[in-house]
Amino acid sequence: MASFPDLRPHRRSATAERLAVSKTRTRFLLAVSTALFFTACLAVTELATLHGKKAHDASAFLTRELGPPLGAAPLVRTPAHGVRIRIRHGGFDLRTPSGSISLVSRDVGRGSWRRFEHGALRNVSIGQEAVAVNGRSVEQSLRVVARHGRRTWRWRLDSDLKPRLANGYVGFFAGHRLVDLEIQPVKILDDGGRDVTPKGAHWSLKKQGGTAWLELALDDAKLPLPYTIDPAVVRSAGAVATGNGAFNVTIPAGVQTGDLLVLVLAQATNAIPATPTGWSVVTNSGGVVAGGGTKLGYATFYRKGLAADSNTTAGVTTTAAGVAEVLVYRGVDTTLTTSCPSATCMIRQAAAAPTGANSTTLTFPTITTAMASEEVVGTGTTLLDVAWPAASTTGSYARQSPVHANNGATISLAAYDQNVTTSGTAVAGTITITSAKNLGFTFGLTNDTNPPASGAEAIGGISPAGVAYQPSAGGTIYYNGNGSGQFTISDPITDAESGPGSVSYPAVATSGWTHALETVSTGSNYTSAAYQWNAGTHTAPSAAERTLNEKDNGDNATTSNIVAIVDDSTAPAGGALTVNGTVASGGGSSSYDSDGSFTIGTRTDYTETQSATASGLASATLVRTSASYSSPDVCGAFASPSTI
Repeated sequence: MASFPDLRPHRRSATAERLAVSKTRTRFLLAVSTALFFTACLAVTELATLHGKKAHDASAFLTRELGPPLGAAPLVRTPAHGVRIRIRHGGFDLRTPSGSISLVSRDVGRGSWRRFEHGALRNVSIGQEAVAVNGRSVEQSLRVVARHGRRTWRWRLDSDLKPRLANGYVGFFAGHRLVDLEIQPVKILDDGGRDVTPKGAHWSLKKQGGTAWLELALDDAKLPLPYTIDPAVVRSAGAVATGNGAFNVTIPAGVQTGDLLVLVLAQATNAIPATPTGWSVVTNSGGVVAGGGTKLGYATFYRKGLAADSNTTAGVTTTAAGVAEVLVYRGVDTTLTTSCPSATCMIRQAAAAPTGANSTTLTFPTITTAMASEEVVGTGTTLLDVAWPAASTTGSYARQSPVHANNGATISLAAYDQNVTTSGTAVAGTITITSAKNLGFTFGLTNDTNPPASGAEAIGGISPAGVAYQPSAGGTIYYNGNGSGQFTISDPITDAESGPGSVSYPAVATSGWTHALETVSTGSNYTSAAYQWNAGTHTAPSAAERTLNEKDNGDNATTSNIVAIVDDSTAPAGGALTVNGTVASGGGSSSYDSDGSFTIGTRTDYTETQSATASGLASATLVRTSASYSSPDVCGAFASPSTI
């Protein structure tokens, strides 16, 4: 039985006095958003109104970004080796050595492109769309010329990589490693190129019906017109730094608490680099190659990543020309810190020592995996700015990092990895490079094997107000099936080992209900789209349709959280009142008195005990309304009711 103030029938006691029932209700506001970037830099674009088919009345900034008109310019660009960009209606397709991404807006139609040296521009229904290709970046800009109020802007996101939201960034993973592509935090620009992004605006990532979407929920009521939404993809050279002495190396954006950070550091001298503050050396990873000429030394370090590390720097110190890179891995149990390397450490095992040589072969020494699906990492350095191959010559390693050279002294490093399915597998590999002094090392990571902890799910977005009720987070959700309505569900999962990943909400096929299968990776609440029902829907979704699939960053899943949803369409019982000797009725009863004093004889409150099928009584209220008396059974107009 229900306690819904807006949909539940009220029991009326008398024309003069009424007893009303009301129930509690909760409101939620979910804001979501969209955009895409590669690690390194943010390019912004401002678009001005076009006048006529051939006019280019754009800002100086956009003019600089797009360059001069070039009618024969292709819509397919190759700005770097191995990089291909295709400009298409609504966005672009990007192909890089790290992976492929397609970003296409659903909010623009078809139209003719005007081509420029660095991109293309066209009129669309909302204003203008531009795609600019500059150096290592590609960006789509939507210039909005009219108000749309509260609206969710959406881009379809197709990729052979795994996207993940963290700290406002969308990072992309190839398996367990973060690659050099990212979407930076939301930027909304005015026509002067100034940042007018509303406070709290953020990207959101959802997967519905097998399709991934980037979303931006935006209320433009207070934004200046026109304004530009500027999702961009930037491809960086990786989080690498060079120096001699003390210098800083950037930690990639998109780090989430529970990730593993790996720092590779090499220097052109016969000494192992010092361990940076706050880092631990991977056991046995330090090594040198002496001999004639310039020497070579390096080591690998690690620590647990924190959300606050995103896009910050780590300080390192070398005693000669050096190069450093920070790598990010997900799915590692970063709570393990003892007896390294071992099953009680995030580093599962490590090779006995680096393999040093002065030849065309860099060797990753052999290790034997100790658990299923173990991530094995090989790091290497050489005294040449070599063309590191995309894959190992022998073994099954894939390169994680691009080629990097130091300042002045030719020294470079790279990192490779592979995921090994079976425990007890001997893993080795070699890389063929230009002949030079080199060092290679191998270590394995301890996977997170425990699923996340279920959150105390809570409802929000209730519409109309009062149509659904939940006594407390994690408790039963009651809805009033007499009328139509909707609510959202939030499931704030947690995971100490590798961090929370996503929540999948099943499709609902029960008659009267509407909700599509969706996977939400926007934390920390992982809020669903609306669950909607039609008036007269008294059958709740089935247990399977209420079972949430919760995952962590190690892809461990649990389906133990079954949300309780119950129809409560019955009004509370009881509710009786006698005034001036007259018993109140459902249709209303009236009585009169010549001296203006009315006596309440008896009063019985409504009752409802909260149970598996009833939401319980929230409140019972007695109100009174009166009118002037002229003669028996004849009264003037009744005033508004007041609470007694």
